[in-house]
Amino acid sequence: MNWKFTLLDRNNVATVIDEPVGWDTIEIEVKRDLEKHGVLFDYQGNDFKFYKKSAQIIKSEYDQYGIDGNVILIIEQQCGGGELEELYRGKLLFALYKYVCGDECYVNIPMETTSDVTEFANKSDQKVNLQTDKAFDETTVLPVYAKLPFEMELPSKGIFIQDKAETKNDSIEVFDGGLQPVIVNNGDSNIDSNLTNSQIEFGLPDNQASEIGNFEMYGTHQMDLASQNSNPALIAHFPPSVNDPMVNTFPGNGLWPLNLNPMLNYPEGSPNYGDITNPVKFDIRLKGKLDVLETYLGTTSIYLLRLPHVPGDLTNGEDESDYEFMAEQNIFDPGWVNLIDMMAPNSGDVSFDFIFNENVIINEADRFYLFMALTERKTQTEINNVNGGAKALRLTLDTDSHILITNISTVDPTTSKVFMVNETISRVAEAITNDKIRAYSDYFGRTDAQPYASPEDGCGSLEVLTKGIFLRNQENRIPGNPIQFSLSMQDLWKGLNPIHNIGFGLENDIYRPGKQWLRVEPWKYFYNDDVIMECIGINKVETQIISGEHYSTFKFGYDKWEGEEYTGLDEFLTKRIFRTTLSSLKSELIQLSGFIGSGYALEITKRKSGDSKDWRYDNEPFIICIKKESHEQITFFYDDNKFSVLGFPTYFHHGMQITISGTALNNGVLTIESVYTDNTNTYIETVENTNVEGLIVATFEFYAVELGNIINPQNIIDPPTIYNFRISPLRNAMRWISKIFSGYRLLPAGSKIIFTDGDGNYFAEGEMESDFCKWENQVIKENQTIDLSIFNNPLDGTPILMPERKVYEYPMSMKDFKKINQNRHGKIYFQSDCEDGYGWIDIIKYKPEEGIANFRLIPQFII
Repeated sequence: MNWKFTLLDRNNVATVIDEPVGWDTIEIEVKRDLEKHGVLFDYQGNDFKFYKKSAQIIKSEYDQYGIDGNVILIIEQQCGGGELEELYRGKLLFALYKYVCGDECYVNIPMETTSDVTEFANKSDQKVNLQTDKAFDETTVLPVYAKLPFEMELPSKGIFIQDKAETKNDSIEVFDGGLQPVIVNNGDSNIDSNLTNSQIEFGLPDNQASEIGNFEMYGTHQMDLASQNSNPALIAHFPPSVNDPMVNTFPGNGLWPLNLNPMLNYPEGSPNYGDITNPVKFDIRLKGKLDVLETYLGTTSIYLLRLPHVPGDLTNGEDESDYEFMAEQNIFDPGWVNLIDMMAPNSGDVSFDFIFNENVIINEADRFYLFMALTERKTQTEINNVNGGAKALRLTLDTDSHILITNISTVDPTTSKVFMVNETISRVAEAITNDKIRAYSDYFGRTDAQPYASPEDGCGSLEVLTKGIFLRNQENRIPGNPIQFSLSMQDLWKGLNPIHNIGFGLENDIYRPGKQWLRVEPWKYFYNDDVIMECIGINKVETQIISGEHYSTFKFGYDKWEGEEYTGLDEFLTKRIFRTTLSSLKSELIQLSGFIGSGYALEITKRKSGDSKDWRYDNEPFIICIKKESHEQITFFYDDNKFSVLGFPTYFHHGMQITISGTALNNGVLTIESVYTDNTNTYIETVENTNVEGLIVATFEFYAVELGNIINPQNIIDPPTIYNFRISPLRNAMRWISKIFSGYRLLPAGSKIIFTDGDGNYFAEGEMESDFCKWENQVIKENQTIDLSIFNNPLDGTPILMPERKVYEYPMSMKDFKKINQNRHGKIYFQSDCEDGYGWIDIIKYKPEEGIANFRLIPQFII
């Protein structure tokens, strides 16, 4: 066996050299990246020693360029007098360069993989500005991609907001009531007494939330003595036509003293001011009793009062003529305020159950008051008893009492700069390798993808990335210094892999001879069924169990999702923890995406466009599922640049480009100039002229956010506006099940994972409406047990790998090695006297000088 060794310098000048010392012990390692699944080649063994001419070439390169030296060693082999064939080429690793000079002078230096591969691997954690037009060398011009970035309209996600207060235990408070002096000879059966008009504000101390306006509830009941307030704010009393028991409470002036704090105040600047979607749901229940102790009780009622449009504070003595009593309930009415008609001291209690359950229109600066109004009298006896420590009244609210004001808040759509995932991956690869490596993917690729189009849109193709600051449209907050969106290859891996269970590998670029592309596909792509070698008659095969590939728990979903301002209890793109039924080990698989998929977090970030303060998600990457087409009934009109769409599709907007097909005269790309609607149609004016055509069904191709995409939803608020249903945590887990199930021996009977914990709304359930890359065959819940029965195609959840290794030694020829090199992802057949089977490469260590190799294979799963 003859060998030829050649050094290739940075200027592609080739020099044939003597065999370097150490070649006879060299091993070529074929190794799979077990995380990213791709297979790479590398040299392992002693460092090479180069003498004489070869040492001079290498030393000269180091002296001029240091560790950035660039010299390639090419190794060729001649078998049986035939032509030379290249075995391998690798870059000398100048970071480990040694020069030794004494009795003899030589360079000691190892080899690594080719420079393109090395450059890609070494820079995978370096961030790339996704809008850059230059590679890292600041010289190489990178190609321009239409979808890197582009503007997209982002519809509003319905946000559940609420004002809330309740009581976990009976809420009880006692009051002294009025203690002003008695009035002598007041006409009430010659019994001297005082008269007090009071208002009680209710206390609901538990589970309070304030997300609509300024919502304030006391923790305990509060009494205000309106008639003792020398100068209360006043509102006009009921008109004479209203027959209400409280009319007699304030005789004479016709005014109602109001000495209360509003339950809800909705001024400008209050929480979610301007963001509510009317009407707002009011659900109020006050259930309890009022015990009469040391007092005489008169007319008592509960009121819900609105003062419309009061932007400032109420002024003492102010006459509010505009008011609305929205609800009232008289709970005790003696008919008059004479003491002899009132409920006597310590004679019992008054029960009540006030319910208000209606939709309410809330306008700017509205104030809402919820209170109990009552009259009471005390003789000197009751006054003395209260002064001695007794109480006049005791108010109790039981645990059915609550105030719940809710709304699904939506706002106008916004636009944001977004980046297609396929183009993003390629841009990062291009930048860090100076355009030596681009990306190709059938999974993330599209028919219009760049740099390389795919024959069809892949299952991950309709996804875009953006940054929080772009959602807020504040990338130009510093004039002349636009904020960048930068991601590294590692960022992309940590964001996309937990969602899609993908692999990265390097292959020859079929469109650019001599270069490689980064192939990005679902992980099973890197384990194909082509048989690339047969090892028959193996002396001994050792089976090794890989305990780290058996899993007892699985944590998945999204690492970040909280929105802070809102409870977010409806958000289902959160974290989940499931367990397997394996009990003999403790090993956790964690796949939490570094991208934010939460529609709540996205919507909240969007709504901060007018806020100049920094926001926690400004620099975080978001992922958004989009759609590409829609079928609509349309009509083209005589005025040559307008068509109508039946109904009210929301995705059309100014500046949007749409591709129309299925028409007789108007197929092609149109740019939208304006959009408006009437009672039945949406009208679109275009920049380009169109031709008259009657009512037809046409297909629009465009890119818009995929909202909803759900049927039979349960436990989800406002399903039509949810984002990212197709990448919900449970669906992400389904894409990982084949890896988790590999630890089971029994399929399908013993294979399942069971929910144990999670964040947010893990009760959400539904089924994808679209059949595009649909994994489930039924309605699924985010907390349900996962087994093969829920898969649209059970093979998607079936393992292909065993969590074991088959280890053996076997002869390898140059022909075998080349075949493996041409199809690194194929499988190898192995056979001994004891067993046979197929396996994929984990590690092969090939000693070309000896013609022998050590194999370590991942065996194929056998059902």
